[in-house]
Amino acid sequence: MESSLRVVRVLRGCMLAMIVLLAYMGERVSRQAHIVPPQSLVLIQGVLVVVCVGMLAFMLFIRKRMLQASEVAFRQDPNDTAALQRWRAAHFLSYGMCEGIALYGMVLRIIGGTFYQVLPFYVAGFALLLFLRPTTWDPSD
Repeated sequence: MESSLRVVRVLRGCMLAMIVLLAYMGERVSRQAHIVPPQSLVLIQGVLVVVCVGMLAFMLFIRKRMLQASEVAFRQDPNDTAALQRWRAAHFLSYGMCEGIALYGMVLRIIGGTFYQVLPFYVAGFALLLFLRPTTWDPSD
């Protein structure tokens, strides 16, 4: 469990750094490319917000189910490798979805969105990664 926890923490740290890198890359590339007319950007931004809210709801639902199932299995058998894989997959999935939210912000910036239009995507992805720490539990509970 300790090595898996370390792997998940390292991955989370790398993904936090990646969101900063996505914001930087979006700023660098956006100076050269403005593909979509400004009046269409509002519609695209709205669609991306709806998609991100859906991703967030799906991610939180799946994460909760997978983590609860892992916890139940670990309480019965602390050496259950399938439960450990489910636990790790729940974290990887949720962290990937958080990264996807920030990636949508970078895409919006590249196609012509302003920095202030994409900032909520970067902040949401970063804040979610900070908030969704790897969960651990005490087997004696």
